[in-house]
Amino acid sequence: MTVGSPLTETGYLAWIDTTTWDATLIGSATTGYDRIFGLGYWGGTIFGFVDNGSTAQTGSLVTIDVETGVATPATTSQFRWYGAGVTTKA
Repeated sequence: MTVGSPLTETGYLAWIDTTTWDATLIGSATTGYDRIFGLGYWGGTIFGFVDNGSTAQTGSLVTIDVETGVATPATTSQFRWYGAGVTTKA
C-alpha cells in the first residue's frame, strides 16, 4: 500500500501488518507521486495507478521498486484512475 506523510506531498510504499495495522515504510525515498489510487503486483513487479488530475495525460501507470519504494513512469493515458482491482493469485 502507499501511505502519505504530513512532511511530504508524495507518498511512500509501505508494508501493513494485518494483525496490528502498523505501517512499515519500504525504503527511505518517496514514490514521487501523491495520488497512487491502487496497486497491483504481477511478474515480480509492483504497479501503481496514478491520477494526475486535470492534465492532458490524466492517468499514469508506474512501476515501484520493491527495495527503495521509488516509482518510475511506465505509461500515460487519457483515462483517470480511481483505484485498481487485481487478482490475489499473482
